[in-house]
Formats: sequence, structure tokens, C-alpha cells
Amino acid sequence: MKNIHVLPTDKPSRLHLIEDVLMFTNEYKNSVCDSEVNIYITSDEEIKEGDWYHYFGHIIKYDSDENTLTSNCKKIILTTDQDLIKDGVQDIDTEFLEWFVKNPSCEEVTVYDGLFENRIWKKYIIIPKEKQKQHLIDIMKKTPMTFVPDEKMYSEEDMIAFMRFIISQESLGNTSSVSVTTAKYYLEQFKKK
Repeated sequence: MKNIHVLPTDKPSRLHLIEDVLMFTNEYKNSVCDSEVNIYITSDEEIKEGDWYHYFGHIIKYDSDENTLTSNCKKIILTTDQDLIKDGVQDIDTEFLEWFVKNPSCEEVTVYDGLFENRIWKKYIIIPKEKQKQHLIDIMKKTPMTFVPDEKMYSEEDMIAFMRFIISQESLGNTSSVSVTTAKYYLEQFKKK
């Protein structure tokens, strides 16, 4: 489900869309091309009084006396919009912005809550490695994958499930390298009985 929305703004921004190329600067400024944009990351979290939400390209502050919510209304949980940040929405960190300008076709990220800085709960973004994952999955689908250690046979589906699991662990930072012992353990978990 798409949860990244890039929308134009008339206010200073660190993001600029120039000739369909997204650019990032460290300073909030207006460009000569009037190409400023903001990023809004949304979730299915409950929208409460005073929360900001996205509705078909519009950014709206929820007021129960004036707004009716539908399933298309998505709560904004992270943004580059300085007005929303001043009103309590968490800002998007520089690391993600630098990654996003290199991967502007990304439409969805996973966001987790975590305890950071002076025991304050903050949201953090898991930067996707979709191109890497999809490339490995494509290779695995094109190549016959029968692995025969110690006379055991593994199906192509077993190997794909195993690789998806390992890739997901790496993308979450749970493993930087998988030892032979660990790989054998997980392979046993995924093989057909």
C-alpha cells in the first residue's frame, strides 16, 4: 500500500523537483524554479482530533466538527513539511531523504516505533532494499534451484522461502553475515518435511 506522498508546496523546502528529478539540499529554501515539494509518510493509525491526514493529495488537520473521515484518509506520521513539524508531526531524517532522492520511485516504507534520544518514543523508517531483494528473487526464479547437501533435496519453493527470510533479516539489520551453522539451522526450518 502506498504510504509515501510527494506534494508541491509554496513554502521553503529541502526537496526540489526540477525537470522530474528530485533534489535534496541541507537548507530550507525556495528555488528559482518554484519546484519545492514535501514528503508525507502516512499510516493506517487511528486519526484523532488535531492529527494531520492525507486525503487524495490534500493535507488536512482533523477537526471532528468539520471533517468526516473515510477509509481513504491516512494519518500523516512523518513529514518534511515544517508547518506540520511545528504542530507535532515527526520530521523525516536526513538519511532517509538522501536515500529517497536516489530511489524516487519508492512508494512504500515500513515505519516502526522505537525508543530514542532521552527516552522519547520516535518513529523510524526501515529503508527498503527492494531492488536488491527483487533482483535476487528474479535470479532464483530463473535458475533451477536444487541444493543437495548430504543427500538431502530442497525444492525451489524451499530455497525461495529461505532466501526471502535471510534477505528480510538483513534488511532489518538483524544479520550482517550469516554463518554456515546459522544458514543450516534456518534451511532446516524452511525445508519441506
